[in-house]
Amino acid sequence: MSTTISRSTRRACLPVAVLAPTALLLAACANPDVPGSQAPADATYAPLTDAREAVGTWTVGDAAADNGAVLQISAGMNLWLDCGLVDVSYLVGTDGALLTDAWSGSGACDLPGVPAWLGDATSIATAGDDLVLLAADGTPTATLTAGGTPKVPADVSAELAQDPVLDDVLRAALDPTSPTLPSGVTAATMNELVGHWLPATPVGEPEASYLALAADGTWTGSDGCNGAQGLWLSDKGSWRATSGPQTLIYCEGVQMPMFASTARAAGLGADGSLVLVDAEGAELVRLVKKA
Repeated sequence: MSTTISRSTRRACLPVAVLAPTALLLAACANPDVPGSQAPADATYAPLTDAREAVGTWTVGDAAADNGAVLQISAGMNLWLDCGLVDVSYLVGTDGALLTDAWSGSGACDLPGVPAWLGDATSIATAGDDLVLLAADGTPTATLTAGGTPKVPADVSAELAQDPVLDDVLRAALDPTSPTLPSGVTAATMNELVGHWLPATPVGEPEASYLALAADGTWTGSDGCNGAQGLWLSDKGSWRATSGPQTLIYCEGVQMPMFASTARAAGLGADGSLVLVDAEGAELVRLVKKA
């Protein structure tokens, strides 16, 4: 699995805080060997903190060979390349952090993967009417301009290329606000949540159901016999996670993948347990870290 935060290869040319909550002022710097790495003098980037503002169809620029590619952003991303369609899951954090993961391909894109301009991006920002993808050192990896027409291969359904619509269901799914954590549960950093977690009240085999949170923003888990994986972000009590396909074999266990993907807040209890909370503020599950 590839994620944006594990593939940063851009050379730093200026110490900037990419994920600062205020607008970013990047002085001009250049690396002629890296397409799209030259930021205009006094370019102003405001971190995108609400994924709903990115919903739509965008044309990719400043991305070398992929200039003119089309990226459609909805609950997931449809990336239309010359080879066909790549399906990408993504998360946008409350500080503008960006995670992406390609999980399937169509047409000639039979080996899913995200190109470097998307894979190297660790944050997303606005610049006027455009969106800008930024590497960890603050240099742009690509510019997204509103509009565009996907090139749909003959063996891919044209319905997949329809412009995304921000309806009420999608608006609720991408809402960046999180419920208040229950009494006795405090917000934690991602670093504090990294680890292998087991249900505090196991069902079936004690360690068959689990949730493993990696520092690179990926997770793996199981309900006891069905494995799953995805992306996760947590900041100041917020929680967002994606989940890929999984089998539906019945067994006794705790629905860890479902809890991970539906939770909207997370924190640590006084005993160090990890508590996942739903959109209404109700506790979904309590986990203990495996020694």
